Formats: sequence, C-alpha cells, structure tokens
Amino acid sequence: MRLIRYINEQDDTTILGDPLLGKGDKGSTEFDYMDDILDEYIPRIKRDCKEMVKIVKATKSFLWRGMAGDDEVFLIKTPRKDRYPTDTPIRTQEIFDKLYYEKYGWKPRTEGVFVSNNERGTTGYGPKHVIFPVGKFKYTWAMGINDFWIYVRRLTRIASTDEQIEAHLKDDAIKKYNNNKGIDKFMKKKVPGEMMIKCKKYYAINYELVEWATIANPGFESEFQDMFFK
Repeated sequence: MRLIRYINEQDDTTILGDPLLGKGDKGSTEFDYMDDILDEYIPRIKRDCKEMVKIVKATKSFLWRGMAGDDEVFLIKTPRKDRYPTDTPIRTQEIFDKLYYEKYGWKPRTEGVFVSNNERGTTGYGPKHVIFPVGKFKYTWAMGINDFWIYVRRLTRIASTDEQIEAHLKDDAIKKYNNNKGIDKFMKKKVPGEMMIKCKKYYAINYELVEWATIANPGFESEFQDMFFK
C-alpha cells in the first residue's frame, strides 16, 4: 500500500540532470544547504514562479504538500497527467473529471497537484514541503469540501449507480469547486482546505529541513520566510 501511495500521489521527479542535483541534503553537518536555499533556490523560485511568489508575499502564507520518499531540500516536479487514485473510487474520479472538464477544460483529480493552505493538511502524506508552481497555473478549491476523499465517503452512502453519482456531483461538488479565483482567500483560511493545481511543473522546498536547521541556527526559519514575505 505504501508503494502504491507513493506511485499514485507523488509526481514525476525531474531533478535528475538538473545543475542543482545533490546539493543540500540534511547529511551535511555544516548545514551547507542553508546557503543553497538562500543563495540559489529562493532566487530561482523568485525568477521562475513570479505569479505564486507575488501571492505568497501578499498573503504571507504558503501552499503545502506532503511528499514521501524525498530527502532533498529542493525538488523540481512534473505533475502526472494520468494519476490513479489511492483511495477515491476510480469511477467517482472519472465522473468528476468528466463533468469538470466539460465546464472548465481540465481534469483536477487526474492531472492536478493536491495542496493544502495549512501544513496540518499534509499529515499522513510525507514530509511537508512548500510548493511553488512554475509560471502560469490554474487551480480550483471548494468551500465546504476540505478533503475530497472525505466527501466521497459520504457520497457513496447516498449514491450507488453512475447516474446517481453524476447527478450528485453535478448538483454539489461541481458547484462548490467553482473557486477558480480567490487563491488569496483560500490561503488565508484558518481551517485546512484542499486545492487542486494544474501546472507544467513546480518547485518544492522541504520545510522540515528548514525547521531542523533552525534548531541549531535560531532565526533561519524567520530568514527563510522573510525572503518571501517582505
């Protein structure tokens, strides 16, 4: 099950061949990766992720994603376009994506990157990372559905056939997942919520390593945040 979750939930890593490969894992006792974060990774993020960086500065908040199996500080990810669900019934995903595609032109459950507005929303998926979509990106989030899987569990109690599932999704979930704007509102919510992002690739920084470094180097986490928030 852990292997299946890793294959389905994680995206294709494209860091192989990248000039930053191998720099900054937590094995460095001198915390060399802290300089890499401040001097190389953050400038790169600011250069390539201008749209997201602008939003982070305005909200003083990050988008979060739990990602298992990675011990690098900086990652470059290419989202899957054929994601197979780990827990959500495949027919429910297919019906939701079909309905959403008909209205908005993309398939959030199949090709989206799932992120949370709160680090607590990453629980159970691996080390928490802050996420920065590269370039332009689309997104959707719902008021009243903080976790699509929890919503689907409720749905299966009231709908069994494909026709019933489609009717319910059209009347409820598709109408709720109409927040294709207002990302600042989502990021400022105090209750953890789920957003699905469509992007060609995204950058991620392992925030647990930022916190780990701060234990021995007080002020590093604040310095990291200030690079984005100020």
